[in-house]
Amino acid sequence: MIPERKTLTIGETWNLGNGYILTAQSIDAKATPRQVWFAISKDGHQLDDKVLSEGQTYTYGTIFSTRIDGIFRGTTSDMVQLKDTHFAPTGVQVTPAPTPIRITDYVRHTPTPQEDDSSIWGWVGLFAGLGALLVLWLSRKSESSAPTPVNSTKPTVSGGAGVSGDTSMQRADPHINEAKRVIQSAESALWGAMRKGVKIPQNTQQLLQDAKKALAAGDSASAKMYAHKCNKNVDATVKEFEQQKAEQARNEREQRALEQQRKEAREQIEIAIDSLEEARKLGISRMENAEHLLTIAQSFFDSRKYSEAKGNAEKCQDAINKLIEESKPNITLKLPSGMRHNYWKHYDIIITNNGTAHAKNITITFSKALETRELETIPKLNVGEQQTLRIKIRPTEAGDAPIDYSIKFSDLQDRAYEIERTTTIQISTSDETRAVPMHPAPVTPTAERLMEKYARLEYLGGGSFADVYKATKKDGGVVAVKVLRNLDERAENVFFREISIWEKLSHRNIVKLLSPHLKPVPHIEVEYVDGGNLYEALKTGEMDVQAACQIAFDIARALEYAHSKYVLHGDINPKNILLTSTGEAKITDFGLAKVATSSSIVKGYTLAYASKEQVEKGRAEEKTDIYQLGLTFYVMLTGANPFDAGSRYDTDERVRTYSPDPPGKYNPRAGGLDEIIMRCLSKDPGERPSTRELRECIYEFVKKNYSESLHLSEDVDTIISINCRLAMLAAKQGDLPECLSALRYALGKVSDQSARKELNKMIAWMEIRIKKDIVTDTEALADQMGILFKKVGWRW
Repeated sequence: MIPERKTLTIGETWNLGNGYILTAQSIDAKATPRQVWFAISKDGHQLDDKVLSEGQTYTYGTIFSTRIDGIFRGTTSDMVQLKDTHFAPTGVQVTPAPTPIRITDYVRHTPTPQEDDSSIWGWVGLFAGLGALLVLWLSRKSESSAPTPVNSTKPTVSGGAGVSGDTSMQRADPHINEAKRVIQSAESALWGAMRKGVKIPQNTQQLLQDAKKALAAGDSASAKMYAHKCNKNVDATVKEFEQQKAEQARNEREQRALEQQRKEAREQIEIAIDSLEEARKLGISRMENAEHLLTIAQSFFDSRKYSEAKGNAEKCQDAINKLIEESKPNITLKLPSGMRHNYWKHYDIIITNNGTAHAKNITITFSKALETRELETIPKLNVGEQQTLRIKIRPTEAGDAPIDYSIKFSDLQDRAYEIERTTTIQISTSDETRAVPMHPAPVTPTAERLMEKYARLEYLGGGSFADVYKATKKDGGVVAVKVLRNLDERAENVFFREISIWEKLSHRNIVKLLSPHLKPVPHIEVEYVDGGNLYEALKTGEMDVQAACQIAFDIARALEYAHSKYVLHGDINPKNILLTSTGEAKITDFGLAKVATSSSIVKGYTLAYASKEQVEKGRAEEKTDIYQLGLTFYVMLTGANPFDAGSRYDTDERVRTYSPDPPGKYNPRAGGLDEIIMRCLSKDPGERPSTRELRECIYEFVKKNYSESLHLSEDVDTIISINCRLAMLAAKQGDLPECLSALRYALGKVSDQSARKELNKMIAWMEIRIKKDIVTDTEALADQMGILFKKVGWRW
């Protein structure tokens, strides 16, 4: 009795009865779906084999059929479950080879006597039937004499008979033997491929079955052809499989390498982010380049370009390390301009960190000229911050006393610094002190005679040959008046030469000559500049870097214009640079200038600002003005003139031989200007830059440090002032898009409606010119900007 369900372990046999054995030979777990190799044998001879998947039915003729109900993993080995099994051993058997000879193929139907009266046909039919039975018996005997053993470990491909026993004719025929050899080779290659996990297409398996059938039919040529095709297809499939496997292995290696790159890039970016944050805690500024590199690295990382991401992150890290190494605090003091001698009083001292790193543990020590009390250590001062100390001070010396002081501090990395400086304080012996040194108006016949023309005269100062007064005209207008002190012949010659030179010059950064007069005494009226001169502004020490750049830029423009008119100045120094209330700079006193086409002998200059060619040869040229401007720029950034040694002899020697340190050593925020300033101070005039090159370098520096300046300030008025300064600089440079951008930024910070209205008008005016590509004169644009800023009350 055959059970409805049967479970076989792979390798197990099932005795179906009457000598028939079913064997589950092996399983291909890698195939999808999984497949099982079955074989049927009888009396030790394999009759059939097939490869079946779950749900398929195995049928062997009309003798046997079963359905594969499941292929699964058992506790120790793979198993297959069979269902709906039917076995009918008495049915017509279908043997794999040779093809059975049916008796009906040879037995002719015997007619009845009514169908054919001739009885001879009955005998013919009888002998034909007996002959067919004899042939069938001989075929069975031949098959049984050379059985094919059952292979219980090597399954064959389903769908046809295996290569069975040879007949005597087959053993004698070399073509049959060659076909058998080729079939066995193909079957071996197919089995080996399957053992490797290669999925052989069904059509290739069918070629092997076709070869076996052709061999069984005695068609050795077709058998060899099918077998060769099978072999070729198997080789191609194996090759493709191995290529896919190699490609997969290569992809896995590349994926592992890519993952390693991703990991390294991610780690490097995280290191850069941490370093950037640490640098911010230290107060490091000017990190735009490092931040830009980090942004690029993160962008490459998001694009899976990990090698480039790592490279840019490493560059970012290097940039940060360099900034941390180079950045340092720079502490400056602003002391009162006047004190009372031998008198204890509270004074406010303003301490500023103008450096590029935070400072801590700041201590200040004064020389014996000042006795102090209540002077405490400042725990911390961040970049750009100011702190006011109120301390008791008693000066021990009177007059214009030189005060030496020392500032000791460290940065947040515990690197120690010490700055030693000297300043001059006016110490009076009375209760009154002067904030700004001024001279009383001298009582001279010249001054008395001018009083007849002007309602009021206020003495401002004097030069080599003349005195300067602030004069209020009788109609209320205010001018500056310059008159000679002594009316000798030499003074008159210089005076009138100044008029002839000045008349050629008309520029917003040159003090304007209004009118010359001969009566009541020879004098000239010039534009009155209401902000004092640069010399007075520098008495409190170094200037803000951006403000110094603005002044140097303006003077470079003025000199560029004057040189185009063949006019030299020859005595550029802080006393000859006047400042407006809005911060714009103007050159005055062309009294000692020379015309390039005339004599080059200079009859006067300020020694501490003189160039080497002036002190050695008494000559000046355009590059002399560049030297003097570069030195003035240096003094604005550091608060000191490196060539001023006190005595005339020592100063003269320094001018000839001394090479100072770059300004960035004393003011790190000015480090980006070191190269151009040191070129200006070259002893060789040929190595000095042109006024245009100097102007363009200053402009590029201001643009580059614009965002840093904004970062250091949260005060709205300061931010507006920074943008106004950049807008004015861009206007003078002719950079309309940059000017427009700065004005738009300033507009975003303005709350006053009238100011916003005026600003919007200027922005609209610029937008039209940019859109229509209208050429705009830089001087006209600067005038428009100046009018706008005065109207809204802004300083630039």
